[in-house]
Amino acid sequence: MTKRTPQNVKLIKILGTGKNLTVSEAEDRFGIQSLSARIYELRRYGFTIYTHKVKKKVGTRRVKYVTAYRLNVDSSTRTLVNRFTTN
Repeated sequence: MTKRTPQNVKLIKILGTGKNLTVSEAEDRFGIQSLSARIYELRRYGFTIYTHKVKKKVGTRRVKYVTAYRLNVDSSTRTLVNRFTTN
């Protein structure tokens, strides 16, 4: 079982909304430096987190593909999120 660190709690609350989260968003908005390590820990806890590539605009004509993570949000996952985020 993985530890409930403040970053893991913050991350699962963010992913619990059902939105994608990229590495740059995690660093810029939430101060999470090693997102892949936190995702690994949450997966070990039992969360189903999907990894996929998304397009990000770079300038006016170019795009690049970045890794994004998304939590599988269903009723059993919501129960696990609530249990994980409460004391």
